[in-house]
Amino acid sequence: MKALAASGEKGLVELVMATHAGNTSDEFAQIVREWARSATHPTAKRRYTELTYKPMRELLDYLRANGFRTYIVSGGGVEFLRVLAEELYGVPPEQ
Repeated sequence: MKALAASGEKGLVELVMATHAGNTSDEFAQIVREWARSATHPTAKRRYTELTYKPMRELLDYLRANGFRTYIVSGGGVEFLRVLAEELYGVPPEQ
């Protein structure tokens, strides 16, 4: 962890690229789904998928119920987020 922190953003990007290399989109999606089924937050002791922000989910539901299309904009990890966005937030992968 110290070496990763010392490498900064450049090092993190290189790590992510190396771990994603050689996977098809379907293979990557399966890896994300498997991670989501088992990964837990170290202090909350709950799966990350159980830690979504309820007011945000409620807002998204309200907007859709009133004719709005909802999107998620992210500064990174878009392929990762596309796999989980519909299940967690009701936002289809193309949005």
